[in-house]
Amino acid sequence: MWSQKGFGKGSITLADGRLFMTTKKGDLVLVRPNPMKYEELARVELLSENRTVPTIAEKRLYLRDRKDIYCLDIAGK
Repeated sequence: MWSQKGFGKGSITLADGRLFMTTKKGDLVLVRPNPMKYEELARVELLSENRTVPTIAEKRLYLRDRKDIYCLDIAGK
């Protein structure tokens, strides 16, 4: 229903009613799923261009690029 520029070949994971997306540049973007419009909730420059798909387990988001591994608490306390 919509498209958003600036993501390139990124990745997307849906969990707990939110989209966790990465951009080609390496940004991690939190988006509210809405079929009518793009709703970005947060964005952080975090990864290099060579990264893995966001993985979620036990209310934690795991990301990896060639240099670092990240574990982010997404419990929403």
